[in-house]
Formats: sequence, structure tokens, C-alpha cells
Amino acid sequence: MESQILTTPPNFAPATSEFDANAWMHAQLQRTEQALSAWVGVNAPANLGDAMRYAVLDGGKRLRPLLVLAAAQSVQGLPEAAIRAACAVELIHAYSLVHDDMPCMDNDVLRRGKPTVHVQFGESQALLGGDALQALAFELLTPSELEVPASVQAKLCRILAQAAGAQGMAGGQAIDLASVGKTLTEQELRHMHSLKTGALLEASVAMGVACATVPPPCSKPWRAMPLRWALHSKWWMMCWMWWLTLLRWAKHRARTRPTKSPPLCL
Repeated sequence: MESQILTTPPNFAPATSEFDANAWMHAQLQRTEQALSAWVGVNAPANLGDAMRYAVLDGGKRLRPLLVLAAAQSVQGLPEAAIRAACAVELIHAYSLVHDDMPCMDNDVLRRGKPTVHVQFGESQALLGGDALQALAFELLTPSELEVPASVQAKLCRILAQAAGAQGMAGGQAIDLASVGKTLTEQELRHMHSLKTGALLEASVAMGVACATVPPPCSKPWRAMPLRWALHSKWWMMCWMWWLTLLRWAKHRARTRPTKSPPLCL
């Protein structure tokens, strides 16, 4: 099954001049689910794989993988690197939710309408499952050089590590825990969410861009850019279109699906 996923063309480009966003998203979501199912928890001992698969499969909006794949399309990135990056960033997101739900943090008992991992499998398995998902994310990013060039592997690992660590997602979570019972200013709230949620979203686009074999004209196209320059850059406009389209889709899903999470927790 894995070989089929790795060799299946990404079908990035629309077949006609009129792009069908829903069809594209459906195709990429299906491809991502197949890849995650093939890679997550395979041959893990002592029921660890069951906890890993429970945490990742059959749930989630998959916004981050879609951002990776959309950005990779905009720079004609390597399909193999793109699907691995898409799954890797989703695994980091999933492991963070497993740990965040545990009694030592938010102590949540439900996630996506199901018992959380520590409720279903116990705290020890939840902790180890989260650890294993984090490790698997970087394992996916470092296949043989015949599949993904070493230079691309290094870029992807660096981007994801920085976004998930103390200066990114984990740092934002630490600020969140330290702020319980306190009133934060708007600036402090923005900073916390820019790390806790925004860092991994930004990394998703950056990882898609890093799948390109030729560097794009701008290293951070998702940041604010002069409109005059943007209007003359087909690459920038395409990437920005994807970014806006996917964010609108995520907000629509958040409005139409009941959830206990705040809107910023995409």
C-alpha cells in the first residue's frame, strides 16, 4: 500500500482552466488519509500502534496537510517530499493534542466526539503514543536520498522543529498554561496564539515551499508583501490564493461543525 501512495501522481494541477477547489481538497484529503493509514503505528509493540492510530486517523480537518500540498503545488514541488511533509506536520499537530488533553495539562475527556487517548488507553500509553508520533514525523521527513534529496530533507526538518519547539507551538502552550486565571492584553493574546497555533500553520506553508527543487522568488510568501510586487508575481499570487481559500474553508468548517475548541484552534 505504501509503494502505491509514494508513486501515485499528486494530481496537483487542475485539468481545466476552471479550478474546482472542492474536488482538489477531496482528492488531497483522501491521499493524505491513505498515507497516514499506511505509515502510522505500523508494527508498533504492546498496543502502542493502536493508541497512535486512534490519535491520528478518522478525525481532524487536515488543514495543515492541505496547506503543505497547496504550497507545494504553487512551486511545483516534489510530490514525494510534499506528501511526507503533509503527514509529518499533521503528526506533530496530533501528538500535541494527545499531550494537551492529558490530566497534567487540560484534562479533557473528549476529542472530536470520542474519548481522548489517555481515557481510552491510559495515561502511559497516551504519553508514549504522543512521543512516538513526534518521532515518526521526523522519520517520514528523512527517507533515502533516492526518494527525497538530502537538502530538502534538512530544510523540512529544520522548519518543523522550529515551529514545534520552544519558539513555536510548545512555547505557546507554555504561555497558555502560565496564563490560567490571568487577564492578557490583546498583544499578549496575539503572541500566544501566533506561537501555539500560528507557528505550525506558517510552517505548513513553508514546508510546502521547501519541497521545491528551485528556490521561489520569496522565502516567506505567506507574509505581507507589497501589492505592487505581488501583482507581478504569478507564483506569489497563486500561493496567496491557496492560503486564503484554505483559511476560508477552515472557518466554514468551524462554523458548521460543533466544537468546544476556540476558533483559533484550527
